[in-house]
Amino acid sequence: MQVLKGFLKILGTLLSIGVGALLGNALGGFLRAQLTGQEDGYQPRLRHTDAEGEEYLALNLTLTHFLPAFVLGVLLKPHWLWALLSGTFMSTFIGDKSQNLGNDRLKQLVANLLPPQPEA
Repeated sequence: MQVLKGFLKILGTLLSIGVGALLGNALGGFLRAQLTGQEDGYQPRLRHTDAEGEEYLALNLTLTHFLPAFVLGVLLKPHWLWALLSGTFMSTFIGDKSQNLGNDRLKQLVANLLPPQPEA
């Protein structure tokens, strides 16, 4: 029973950190849009349509903003509050240039990990 209780506590903590980081990203995107005069900030959504018109369900995360907020939430207490604050800070003050750079690095890393595709 103690093991289950500990597992549920860890799972709840991780879930609260993830929700805090997501809310922080959404709040930071809204603040950034207000400060810079952009029409749209970060808008989390579940429904997407690809180039071929296929619809699918997925959560769009800005990994360059979400991951640091999640890590800080794991490391510092109260976990959810630090995830929320750092997610808000990251989304508000970290620009698109660094976000695009992080996304490009992540794509290169994934491309290097996957085996090359045979040419048809």
